[in-house]
Amino acid sequence: MAASSFEPLARELECGVCLESLRDPKILDCSHTFCKLCIDSLVDTEDKKIKCPMCMGTTDIPSGGVGDLKANLLARSMVEAMSSMNPQMVEVAQEATEAPCSPSKIAVQKLEGVSNTEPRLDIKCLYKKLVSQRIRYEQTIGVISMREEDISAAAARARDGVNSTTESIVAEVRGKQQGLLEVIQYVCKMRRHFMTMQTASFKDVLQKIDVAPEDMEDIDTKDDETVSELRQKIKLALRLMDRNPLPSAQVTDELSFLKFIAEKTPAYNIHLGDVVEEEEWQLQLQFGKFGPEVGQFNCARGVAISPSGDIAIAEQRNNRTCIFNGEGKHVLTMSGKSAGNPERGDRDVAFYSDGRCLILGKTNNINVYDNKGSYLNSIMTPATNPWALTVDENNTVFVGDLAKKVIYVLINGLVVRQIKVAHAPLSLAVDNKGKILVSSAASKRVDVLDISTGETLVSIESKSVDPSNLVAPWGPCFGPDDSIFIPFYKADVFNKGTVHEFGADGRHLGCVARGLQTPRDVAFTRDGRLVVVDGTTIKLYQLM
Repeated sequence: MAASSFEPLARELECGVCLESLRDPKILDCSHTFCKLCIDSLVDTEDKKIKCPMCMGTTDIPSGGVGDLKANLLARSMVEAMSSMNPQMVEVAQEATEAPCSPSKIAVQKLEGVSNTEPRLDIKCLYKKLVSQRIRYEQTIGVISMREEDISAAAARARDGVNSTTESIVAEVRGKQQGLLEVIQYVCKMRRHFMTMQTASFKDVLQKIDVAPEDMEDIDTKDDETVSELRQKIKLALRLMDRNPLPSAQVTDELSFLKFIAEKTPAYNIHLGDVVEEEEWQLQLQFGKFGPEVGQFNCARGVAISPSGDIAIAEQRNNRTCIFNGEGKHVLTMSGKSAGNPERGDRDVAFYSDGRCLILGKTNNINVYDNKGSYLNSIMTPATNPWALTVDENNTVFVGDLAKKVIYVLINGLVVRQIKVAHAPLSLAVDNKGKILVSSAASKRVDVLDISTGETLVSIESKSVDPSNLVAPWGPCFGPDDSIFIPFYKADVFNKGTVHEFGADGRHLGCVARGLQTPRDVAFTRDGRLVVVDGTTIKLYQLM
């Protein structure tokens, strides 16, 4: 169908505030419909009223907030139907309730094209544009201020790293120094002991020799008996010396030899490391495109790395999870049909340490497959709207329930505890140090929790990477050195998705990848490449 054929309908489905297609449409008492997040901007917190920008009518704010306003189901269905006509808009239609509105070129063009015959309307529109631009300036100033704090924190981390590395190397060198000094002391002690023993032994021999030089005086005139006795004494002395031989000259010389030979690369030339001002991540591999066939993707969501290093991708619209090797070649497919659930709607995937694969779909059960792709069994969970799945090194399973704001902890298929969270858990990731990442697109934040206590250790908000705060975070992961990698994307705006790296303290470190379409999930391969699930393609980035 040509775009022009449904343009009139598209205009009817535009929000009167942001001038874009309705997202999570809500109806006011005056019957006008707007995006939920646009209505949020119309709320008068003092009067607890919502003023309609079309007719200036007022609507009382429900006790549960704007979210409790009546939804315009017909408008939502029509927006989704229109979106489904364009493959590039498939995910936009599905996620209409998950991401905020954003300014568009159409809105700007309409503002600039206001007729001069209506000066009051013209100045209102211009002032609205001025306010919007002023807000963007103020937001950017706020982000730059945050970056000032980030660079201070990064410098502190870098200094701590240099100092700790230096102290570690100095401590190691001091340890080696002490070891060498102890060797010298030991050698001297053993040599002196040997010399003392040898000297004492030789002195004892000399003391036992009963022959003096004067005994040989006038030997030719002495009587035979005296000569015979002297001869016997000399023979005994020689026999005693034979039993106590002298060391060779070489041995005697070696007793005093001791030397230290320095390494060719002495400790003061040790390379401590480098201060890196900018990291470069290069796209190393990309595979996949939009479609239903194997190797094609329709709403790819979750990613997990198998114990053998293969890459598993959960595809919601294709109702399957496929495994690929490190070169992007298809290995096997685990369809919902094999588990008796053809419309499973795969949302996330994880692995046990023995290679068994766990797949989470729209229902509250987890399908388990062996490492050859054969269905084994299902694990039932109490989740109402499960979206997130992860497994730690001890094969403990974590399931995030979007509706109940709960993380279920399962061991051997049984729920052993629940972790209540403040924000709906859209995605989870766990490390091996007792921490879990909880991503919430609706709340625009990623929290780092202590698994044992449920305490929030660090929070990362979307506004830390986008001054307009219009981006939403999706499936994060832990990276090297306890860093955190988070994908962000903006609804309806393609090629603006990004992946950002944060320190363990939640401070922003830098942008890893830009120009992504709809990045949903990230993970690290065994060889250190970053896998990005980008809607209809899978991208692998290598740190250069």
